[in-house]
Amino acid sequence: MARLLPVALLALGLLVPQAALAAGIPIEKASKEQLKAAQRTFEAADGLFDAKRYKEAITAYRASNEIVASPNSRLMIARSLAALGQLDDAYYELIGAVNDAKSAAAADSKYAPTLKAAEAELAAMEPKVGRVELVLAASAKDAKVNVGPRTIAILDLDKPVVVTPGNIVVVAALPDGRSVRKELSVAAGATEKVELDIPADASAAPPPQAAPTAPTPTPSDPGPTPHKGSSLRPIAYVAGGVGVAGFATFAIFGLMNKSKFDDLESRCTEGHCGPDGQSDIDAGRRYQTIANIGLAVGILGVGTGTTLFLLSGDKKQPEKSAALRVHVAPGYAALGGRF
Repeated sequence: MARLLPVALLALGLLVPQAALAAGIPIEKASKEQLKAAQRTFEAADGLFDAKRYKEAITAYRASNEIVASPNSRLMIARSLAALGQLDDAYYELIGAVNDAKSAAAADSKYAPTLKAAEAELAAMEPKVGRVELVLAASAKDAKVNVGPRTIAILDLDKPVVVTPGNIVVVAALPDGRSVRKELSVAAGATEKVELDIPADASAAPPPQAAPTAPTPTPSDPGPTPHKGSSLRPIAYVAGGVGVAGFATFAIFGLMNKSKFDDLESRCTEGHCGPDGQSDIDAGRRYQTIANIGLAVGILGVGTGTTLFLLSGDKKQPEKSAALRVHVAPGYAALGGRF
């Protein structure tokens, strides 16, 4: 259960990206306590999904999958990504859900419907995504290749890369600093081929175009003065995002703590829970600690973000009142779900 702490910190954006999370223990090898913890987290994620808070739902589904690897968690992650318009990520997550569901269904037939649903949604996704076929010249064989934000592994360079339809940037870069950049537009259901050939040296590359010289402002026309306050807005958005993630962590682990307390209350008599109850007590304390950390970060992040946003306002415009309401309602996590 100690592995839950990194998951909570991850939700606050303090550790590695979500994609770096390793899957939890396989379902067929999970203990009763691990299954129960994963189920509670999955139910919290369902509440966030039903509320259309898809980013927070992805964090919670990944937290559940970090405890016990479940095809249902991956299927719901794919659905959340699709709802956010990240079709390429949703497509690859569906592939993972299909593979996990095959293994889980072989051990327990109750996962057969999950396998069927994942395969159907993967087939339905095919015409909605685009693909980029990479053709590397000899000069680019050792290059690091990025298609949009996705870095392509060497073993996958000969496979078309699935992308969300739209404008795509492809970059191939060598360790010595030489690179080539291509931009292309990919339509839904289409496959576009891009050839990457890195010049042998800087002299082979086309000369850069000189930027036009801007006229020097005269005293009578000093030119526009940049508004310094606007530079605070990106920081305000980041702080607000951290705050929202903190509240999501508070909701998830607060619910898990309440569930643990209710379970102990139903089993313990006159304050005695027996030797088997100590591990549940320790787990409940950990849940409470993580929830408290999430609440503190949430309050600090939202407060800081709101302050910076107000300070970034344009002084030349009439002042507008700004209000930010944060609702923390872990009760919605009681909605039914099965991981």
